Amino acid sequence: MRSVLPGAHDLKVRRRRRMGRFRLLLRLAFLPYSTSRGGYQLRAIWHFVTDFGDTAVTVPLAGLMVGFLLAMRRPRLAIGWGLAILGGASAVAVLKLVLSACDHPLNGFGLSSPSGHTAMSISVYGGFAAVIATTLTRPARAAVIAGTAALIIAIALSRILLNYHSTIEVAVGLAVGIAALAIIVAIVARHPPHRLSLGWLAAGALVVCALFHGTHWPAEQAINRLAGWLDFVRPWCS
Repeated sequence: MRSVLPGAHDLKVRRRRRMGRFRLLLRLAFLPYSTSRGGYQLRAIWHFVTDFGDTAVTVPLAGLMVGFLLAMRRPRLAIGWGLAILGGASAVAVLKLVLSACDHPLNGFGLSSPSGHTAMSISVYGGFAAVIATTLTRPARAAVIAGTAALIIAIALSRILLNYHSTIEVAVGLAVGIAALAIIVAIVARHPPHRLSLGWLAAGALVVCALFHGTHWPAEQAINRLAGWLDFVRPWCS
């Protein structure tokens, strides 16, 4: 006799519909005419924005900041800053690896691969702002924080609008990035850099973006290949 309770498939369908509503609203708001010339131009803008969150940009920027802080004789801040970034990146990588090795058991909830772009954008760009803001006046500090927040939000939105990630995957990336950024803020508060040669840091960041923006490192493919070697863990996934 058939049960009156909804089956697992029905529950998954309902969850997917709920998770897709926000994404649909965003697409309607930002990509209303995706088949028109204007729609393609808007999509190109979002691709330009999302590339700032690629590891090809964020990892060299992180290395630049660590090297810069070491050159400015702030070794404790440099080490703490770098470890926080490494911890956030490792957390996202482990989540991606486990979900892939376990054959994506949370697909029904819209969670297949957490957004690394979002996590790295928050931790790296937010980490830059946390360091820079301590050396600025209050109006300049507010401007830096507002600009950084706008960039991070734009990158997170681009991952949804371009259909690279679901809303929940971006939310998980946000959570990981915020955790890493909170550690950075605490480290900066403990070891505040009062004087820094920000001109050199800005010049280095511009060079990194000019060299690496638009390139894509195969981080996701590497994780998926590694997950293929971990088939033996699947019996423990359930």
